Amino acid sequence: MIAFKKKAATVPGKRIKDLQVCKYKDLRGKHSQVSAVAKTRSSVASARRLGAAAVLPSQRPPRHWRTRADPLGEV
Repeated sequence: MIAFKKKAATVPGKRIKDLQVCKYKDLRGKHSQVSAVAKTRSSVASARRLGAAAVLPSQRPPRHWRTRADPLGEV
């Protein structure tokens, strides 16, 4: 029998919405971090980052630098 891994709740690279952040912070006061993350469908690593953030994701300035080298830059 083949065992399949459970698919992650979120897609890598998908931005977290303001509503998810507000809901996470509200639930975090009542539940554990893992439980609050499961209810907002985000990752534990994102939750750690959001817990320390002072502003909502929509209020952060956009990046003006490249996050990786352009693979087709020489073409």
